[in-house]
Amino acid sequence: MIKSLDFKNLYDLLLFALCFGYPKVPGLSVPIGLIVLGIDGKRFFGLIQRKEIRAFVFISLGFLLMGLVRLIFNETTVSLSKELFFILSQQYKIVIGIYCGSLLYLIIERNPMHIVCYMLVQVSLMVASGVYEGLYTHLLSYQTGSSNNVFNTIFGLRSVGFGLIHNEGVANIVALYFICIADDRIKFVWKIIVDLAIYGSVFMSRMGVLLIILVQLVRKRIAAVVCLIFVLAYVYTIGVREDTILGETFELVLNYQRTGQIATKSSTDIMGMRWLPSSQKEFWLGSGQFFSDEGFYNDTDIGFARIMFFGGIFYVLGYLVLNIWGFFLERVRSNLRRTDLLFLLIIFLVANIKSIILLNWVMVYYVMKSKKYSSHQERPNFDPRLQYNCIK
Repeated sequence: MIKSLDFKNLYDLLLFALCFGYPKVPGLSVPIGLIVLGIDGKRFFGLIQRKEIRAFVFISLGFLLMGLVRLIFNETTVSLSKELFFILSQQYKIVIGIYCGSLLYLIIERNPMHIVCYMLVQVSLMVASGVYEGLYTHLLSYQTGSSNNVFNTIFGLRSVGFGLIHNEGVANIVALYFICIADDRIKFVWKIIVDLAIYGSVFMSRMGVLLIILVQLVRKRIAAVVCLIFVLAYVYTIGVREDTILGETFELVLNYQRTGQIATKSSTDIMGMRWLPSSQKEFWLGSGQFFSDEGFYNDTDIGFARIMFFGGIFYVLGYLVLNIWGFFLERVRSNLRRTDLLFLLIIFLVANIKSIILLNWVMVYYVMKSKKYSSHQERPNFDPRLQYNCIK
């Protein structure tokens, strides 16, 4: 499985695991990623000076500036400190995304099986936490206080991983799965194991079912799709209790069995939420609010709507650039199949309908990978292991 112990790669894998999904220090809510950046700061500082990464830094700073300027000219005094904290927390996720994307590139280049092992451990935690309350409670302690309060009351209906939770967690792990199975160095049998194991992540969020099916159709993982069909047929024919984790996961199937309608409670709720501002001023400039006294501004869970309600259409465009601009670089597109590129855009769009979910680490990974290919094409005798010495 792993031919030799590469301690440098295992060390990077540990750093990646401590940052991926944004886990917090239990009891303190301090992001573990800040501690990791403190430890690995010299390498990270060298990373952001690389030409291919510098653009990510400038774009993220520009996005931060847009948010701060809009907050300064906020016309209301409701929860300004809360708004500022939210903007800064998103900026932290952007920085961690740059760091995780670069680490992921290095880890996969050295030994992609290390990422396979990481994924299998995460999925095992997701499955086990849906059954064992003690593990579920412990993994929740690495989340924010608000997430802890919400999910602590629904044990048996959802699961969590280490640092990964709900829609954001499943979007991240499925994107990682997509990258993983595209690597030709991973043996066929391990790809089949990962194909089947990844379905354990759907216990975190039903959104995972849609995203995983899309991945497996794009990547022609026929065996895994057939297995899912059998599971769906079992749920439809035999039925399961709605107040169980399996019932929550396959709510769509159970609703169709009972009412003949293809819908879930969350999808129905989203369709009833506000998608667009009610005035032209708010459309162009936003309101400067992510929150109101009752919760999220305009009581919407839709990620793109939250972005627009805060900063207007230009803030949404900035958010899109922040997450997907790198996919349209010529050297990136030339090393991606069109179906792969389409899926990466779909996973970002679907995820951000459910919430604000940053996936800039995926773009960082592909930009760094394409840089290796372009350098290799320019210099046929080039050894890719010698590249990015400043961040190894």
